[in-house]
Amino acid sequence: SGRNERLRFRDARRYAGDRRSWNDGKSMITRIGNALKMIRREGIGNVARNLPRMARAVIESFHDRRLGIDSIGVIEVDELTRRDGRREHDANAVFYQPLSYAKFRRLMRAVPDFEPARHTFVDFGCGKGRALVLAADIGFGRVVGVEMFPTLCEAAEANRRRYGSKGGRADVIEIVC
Repeated sequence: SGRNERLRFRDARRYAGDRRSWNDGKSMITRIGNALKMIRREGIGNVARNLPRMARAVIESFHDRRLGIDSIGVIEVDELTRRDGRREHDANAVFYQPLSYAKFRRLMRAVPDFEPARHTFVDFGCGKGRALVLAADIGFGRVVGVEMFPTLCEAAEANRRRYGSKGGRADVIEIVC
């Protein structure tokens, strides 16, 4: 059980939140070698239980790179208030975690037929702006993100600029802090 706990907390952080784990320029052979070492160290059962999480991390990292953004990771509200020096939002916030790419696609498929270009997408608590970039990418006419933490507003604005530099429709995105 102790071994499972170590794997769960250490590797969950490493694979689910830290983009460097899979986006560090390492060759596939190096990654395979690291995976084999992990299997030897943790056992095949423990690694197999974490494969879905690892696969999601790879997919999330791929899409962030494709869009030119950096939105991966979980940030606790204590960390945000420490960075921003503002504690008035402590009671209303818990943590930042981006909406998964798969969940955004499912949400958009659930909306009856509509023309995104004729609508405004609004995201309250936009965080680093992943949903904003995705909404612009599928063609919403206007995209507005509202965020209460200045640190996350700055990250969202940086992601908007990077998305635009990759040829994305950054001009339709507005971030309100």
